[in-house]
Amino acid sequence: MKEQAAYIRSAEVLLPLGASLREAFDALEKGRCTWEYRYVGPEAKAFPCMVFTQAQRASFGDGTISPLDALLQQLCTQLLHKMDMQAFAADTLLVLCTTKADIEAASLRQKQLWNTAGSIAGRLGLKQNPLVVSSACISGVSGVNLAAAYIRSGAVQRALVLGADLVSDFVLSGFFSFKAMSPELCRPYDAARNGLNLGEGVAAIYLDNCRETALAEVLGYAQSNDANHISGPSRTGEGLHMAIQGALTQAATGIEEVDFISAHGTATPYNDEMESLAMQSSGASHIPLSSFKSYTGHTLGAAGVIETAFCIESMERATIIPNLRIQNTELAGSIYVTQPLLKQPVNKILKTASGFGGCNAALLISKIR
Repeated sequence: MKEQAAYIRSAEVLLPLGASLREAFDALEKGRCTWEYRYVGPEAKAFPCMVFTQAQRASFGDGTISPLDALLQQLCTQLLHKMDMQAFAADTLLVLCTTKADIEAASLRQKQLWNTAGSIAGRLGLKQNPLVVSSACISGVSGVNLAAAYIRSGAVQRALVLGADLVSDFVLSGFFSFKAMSPELCRPYDAARNGLNLGEGVAAIYLDNCRETALAEVLGYAQSNDANHISGPSRTGEGLHMAIQGALTQAATGIEEVDFISAHGTATPYNDEMESLAMQSSGASHIPLSSFKSYTGHTLGAAGVIETAFCIESMERATIIPNLRIQNTELAGSIYVTQPLLKQPVNKILKTASGFGGCNAALLISKIR
């Protein structure tokens, strides 16, 4: 059977930055982001996080369901409105991308990732068994890749990819134990970077096999695992390089055709160094690159879905968002970290992600002209 194409028809986000993709991207363009400090550890050290205010959380639900469920329900309502639809088709495949879901829920059942996916699928009236992707920090990109693969194979006609993670005491304690968090605002790709900031949010990407109504086409995708360490990436970037090459090969596209790279950019010492080497070995040193995490914080399993949504908006506005707080980009590999905001055509974007356990993912999308 001939493989069909997979298209992205719409995208939406709910973030502390803004209650829609339009609002959040407006904030990115203005360099506007407000951080809140959370305290963790025996000495109650303060770390900046990008989290919803109490007022924002209250506006998304009435308290009868968990905050995460309420956010996802509001997100899906907004996405339907955006696409001028009353409901999702019952045969829509739901892919939930998350690392922790409702980890702080009251019961064991509510904590389970499959429970969150099943709850959302049930509310949306979806008949397909939902899929859960929990592959550390590549979960979001991996979920979009998986949905595209299902559509391209003809297994489904349409898919809804949701990314969702909240900042909790559990998550804060975990990253604190890794000594991965910065007490200052993060500086992805800066030589003096000293760790990440955590963030939270939800995002949705709707894909189908119809070019007529699409915003972008999924050209290629690939994943790899360098199996270097339980939490640290390969120091050479070989795993990420392999994923990038796989995506380009599947798309039959050269790296020189890419207009922008939305990189992982956690601002941890090892990640950014590894990425710079992977980009250099992939021939991407001349391509504008930035990390949205300097605005959103690291949103864990939701990051890839949120950042793919930003990529779609970047194409629509012909805008490349700069990295914040960069002073010195002297890294082991040569990369072109964008600092001023760029207004130029953005037709092809490479989205990358890397995570614990040495996992890597790459996604190549193209604007529908």
